[in-house]
Amino acid sequence: MLNDHTDNSVSPDSPNVDWGTYLIQDRNGEGGESVSTKAQDNPKYRITTYSIGNGTCTVPAASESAGNTVGINIQPDDGYKLYSLHVTTGSNSVYLDEEHCFIMPSSDVKVTASFVKKKNPGQIWKTVLGTFSWITAIALMLAMIFY
Repeated sequence: MLNDHTDNSVSPDSPNVDWGTYLIQDRNGEGGESVSTKAQDNPKYRITTYSIGNGTCTVPAASESAGNTVGINIQPDDGYKLYSLHVTTGSNSVYLDEEHCFIMPSSDVKVTASFVKKKNPGQIWKTVLGTFSWITAIALMLAMIFY
C-alpha cells in the first residue's frame, strides 16, 4: 500500500491509479525508494444489463475477464416471452449463441433484453371464428336478399 501524500492510501485496487514506477518520498521530499506497480494481469470489464418490457435479464457477475464465457439468465414475466436479446460493446455487436452465452471481450458490454406478450392460440381461433361468423351471417343475408 502506498501513500499519495494526501494521507490517502493507494492500493492496486484503488480507482484512478496510474500504473508505472514511482519514487516514494516523505512529506519533506526526502528519501527515494522506487516502487513499481502494474495493472492486474487479468483485468475485468463491466457488464451492464437492461430489461425492456415485462421480464428481466441477469448475469452471474457485474464484471468478467476477457475471454471468459458469460451466460445470460432470461426470466420473462407470466404471459410474456423474450423478443430480442443483444450484447454490444460500443457500437459493435458481440456474438451470442442460442443458449444466451457470449465470450467476454476486452471492453465493457451492454446486455439488452426485450419482452413481448405471448399470443394465446385459443384467442386467435376465437377471433377467426368470430370473424367467420360475421362473414357467414352477412353472406347469408345477402343471399336471402338477392335470391
